[in-house]
Amino acid sequence: MVSFTDRIGKRNSLAIGLGGAALALLLLGVVNDELGYGIGALALFTIFIEFAIISGVPLATELRPGNRSRFLAWFLVAMSLGRVIADLIGPRIFQSRGMTAITLTAAGAAVAGVAILLTGVREAETTQPGITPTR
Repeated sequence: MVSFTDRIGKRNSLAIGLGGAALALLLLGVVNDELGYGIGALALFTIFIEFAIISGVPLATELRPGNRSRFLAWFLVAMSLGRVIADLIGPRIFQSRGMTAITLTAAGAAVAGVAILLTGVREAETTQPGITPTR
């Protein structure tokens, strides 16, 4: 997986992971009444979100090589903040609109993340030894 991420770029890999997770969430919203299909959609979501996390860590640490720990900490804070927000609004959305609304909201957040990633984040180009330069 690491070689795949290095080949296509960390930013692109993270976008693929988030985009795939969004598609899996949309699929979950469609098949939420079927147990087998729902488990399959959750499995796809898990695979894509794990790929996004694994791709995001090196991206976050290589944005500023002199401040790797700071950027990794902010990456973890952002992930935790997303979970807190989901925990706060998720039950209310479920009670008022149901599971499909939750999956649409989460997929929309993932798509917004992809848009921010593709328009506002650039991979760092470095010449330091031990760091793979970007293309």
